[in-house]
Amino acid sequence: AVVQGFDGGTGVGIVEVFEVDDSDGDGVHDLADAFPLDASESRDGDGDGVGDNADTDLDNDGVPNVDDFDDDGDGTIDLLDAAPTDAELATRVAVHPWINELRVDAENDQIFIEVVKGQDFRCEDVTVGAFLENGEITEFIDLRGALAEYSHQTCDNYDQINGYGFIRVRFQEPSSLGGFFVSVDSVCSEVLSIRGQSGPSSGACHGEEPMALQFDLWDGERSLARSGVGVKGSDFDVWYEEDKWNTPSNGPSWYRNHFQLLTWAPRETRNSSGNTDIGVLELPPPRNSVVKSLQDHGFVKPPKNDDRLHVFSVPEVSDELLTDDGESTYLFFSSGIRSEIPSYFEFVMGKLVNEVLGSPRSAQFAHHFEYPEASAVLKDLALRRDYMDVASCGNDGGANENIFFYVGRGGGYSGMHQETYVNGVIPLCIWNEESAMEERVSFLPRKQFDVSFGCTDSHCQGGTEDSSHVGSTVDLRENFREADSGYIGHGSYREHFAHGEMHEFFHSHEANMGIVGSEWGPQIRDSGAWWGSNPIMHGPSTIFPDFMLEFVLDEEEFDATPNKWSANEQWARGFFGDRDGDGGLYAETDFAQEFRNGNQGVEHLWAYYLVQNFGMNKVYVEYYRRSAMSGDWRVALHQTMGMRFDDLFEAADDWLRTIEPGELLPHYESAEDFIDDLGMAYSVSFLQARNESTPDSQYRTLYTYVGSGEPAGIGADWIPVLHDQSQPLTFEDGSAAVVSSSGSGQLQINGHDAYFYSADSSVHHAGGIAQDPNWAAFTRYGEPTSDLFFPVYIYDHDSDGLPDDYDSDYQGLYFTKDGKYLWDTWPGEE
Repeated sequence: AVVQGFDGGTGVGIVEVFEVDDSDGDGVHDLADAFPLDASESRDGDGDGVGDNADTDLDNDGVPNVDDFDDDGDGTIDLLDAAPTDAELATRVAVHPWINELRVDAENDQIFIEVVKGQDFRCEDVTVGAFLENGEITEFIDLRGALAEYSHQTCDNYDQINGYGFIRVRFQEPSSLGGFFVSVDSVCSEVLSIRGQSGPSSGACHGEEPMALQFDLWDGERSLARSGVGVKGSDFDVWYEEDKWNTPSNGPSWYRNHFQLLTWAPRETRNSSGNTDIGVLELPPPRNSVVKSLQDHGFVKPPKNDDRLHVFSVPEVSDELLTDDGESTYLFFSSGIRSEIPSYFEFVMGKLVNEVLGSPRSAQFAHHFEYPEASAVLKDLALRRDYMDVASCGNDGGANENIFFYVGRGGGYSGMHQETYVNGVIPLCIWNEESAMEERVSFLPRKQFDVSFGCTDSHCQGGTEDSSHVGSTVDLRENFREADSGYIGHGSYREHFAHGEMHEFFHSHEANMGIVGSEWGPQIRDSGAWWGSNPIMHGPSTIFPDFMLEFVLDEEEFDATPNKWSANEQWARGFFGDRDGDGGLYAETDFAQEFRNGNQGVEHLWAYYLVQNFGMNKVYVEYYRRSAMSGDWRVALHQTMGMRFDDLFEAADDWLRTIEPGELLPHYESAEDFIDDLGMAYSVSFLQARNESTPDSQYRTLYTYVGSGEPAGIGADWIPVLHDQSQPLTFEDGSAAVVSSSGSGQLQINGHDAYFYSADSSVHHAGGIAQDPNWAAFTRYGEPTSDLFFPVYIYDHDSDGLPDDYDSDYQGLYFTKDGKYLWDTWPGEE
């Protein structure tokens, strides 16, 4: 059935399509059909595996329709576009709410169902109901009331990801129920039967054929979820049983099926006559609306490392401590911590931030547990620096009295999971001390990491003797020891402290590379952790400080003290022998299985295997850059190392049985050799422009000449971009630059003449970045990439100027056309 409707009086036409997988009847499933509502066009009409319209590019953006999510360029992706070939017809398919998950809580005699709502209907018009086996309706619940039960969000604008909200509805006495239904404006959206083929005996859904579950729901705790790829409920047509703990209520959120992908692409726009638009070729491509929002807000701006570290002990809050240049990393220490530690960390972290990794714009608030008054000052400082989550609601009756804030988070921070966002920001409840009331705010993530000191009731940081407080006489240059175990570390107290500091800081670096963690998709089933969805991927951050202590930091440079740290000795005690030298502690260990299990007790061995066999750059640069595109650690490993993760685990097991003591670490003759081998480089998004003079009025990447003398190839390889200063100017994608024109009418970005590269044939090309060292691109902020400290390059496997992330040939090596990882088995495919 097709019903014509309207979207809340906006005048934008909506076509409602119900329960169809081949909307235009051309024999091609909507998900495989480039034109799902136009039978004259199809992606693979004859089933030969080749797109029938492989060369067609309807909107002339240089991206063939077969690879273009929005063929006509009207801002609506094809799967939601009722007229995908007509850019002038702003009509989209309305997405009706659907039941996405359900979980039986037998202990409390209740059942939770999750309803997914898009942007097309108001919450008060959406009704969720339950019925008995005989069809009698027992309860009606509207989505607004359901959301209000556990959230302060406004339901109509409840966009958690890609325009969809996931709303939990609770029903009591589930064993008596026969099923559920969802209706909108007295029109039935869906009926779900959990006891045979029954449906409601009255109301909008009376007579509608139910979707019947083939599971025995009432056998204890059960979680069921839908799987598939698409944009509407009927696309997710296979139910499966979740076997991970407490799913669908697992991880940071209780929504997100493990076998579900929502098709999404950034919104396309068209150039207006006489207008100049400035946009961005985003690297990595945003994989969902949350990533897009963070990129637009500058969360992953390329880090600076030109003296971008500031270190303070905090006896009181001053104007100097409140200064934030938006580029630097700040270390704030409790005044209860002895002064030698901040002084030493300024040396250590200065090397790491200013010479090796750069500043990911993070902050540390280091407590001493025996000085709560000093930590209260730190809390005041954090609040005044807009770390609003320090005062989050829900502690001690409303006011957050947790003086030792952030302790235990390590490198974690609010917003590191994409599941916590609503409308592209983090909804936050804070306690306002002045009004003594709760306050609802929106919060953009601020990276922070926690390294604190002193003793708690259970243990002391750094051994049983507190060596870190003001007045301690422990010589921090002596060998670290644990008095209770008798263990003597292979390094000084301060080197051990520095190892922990650099490890936690490294998570801020990971966050800058990976952008945001994902709970979505089959990768989470391998166990969950934000740095890669298998705890074993925590290993690279664990061993990175070893390289710094071994090859970059020279204690004698700080205060003429000899180096004591030995990473080989430190790790050898666990791998090659126990602390008494009585034999290999893991001699009988199946390392491959432990890696699969995510055993963090051997994560360092896994990381050293990767470094020794694939190199520093692969592990610390390429892996993280590739992981941001898919949000899937397995795919990133496969793309980076050329082997599937399970094969890598087996190969690592073989390698570990061949090495001898002293062979865990690679060797570098100097700090410069290590830094060169690391080859740190970040993903950089490139500035683009379009106006009536650009090819087909479509975006193209901008370049500028940075060499000496006159540039060659002007007019042939490098095309001056024309710009009339009087033209209206539009900035998209979080771009920001000073735009002007030269006396000859050429576009200038931050005062630099701008050119197109003639071989860039689509909006996704950036081939000019690799053509000539005398030419640079621009960042999204208008900086010539040649001005960045780190080298700027794209991954382009076939050197066609199309980054791998946008290259369908490359993506086809790892993904199906609908976005599934080729080596996954999804429900219904067994």
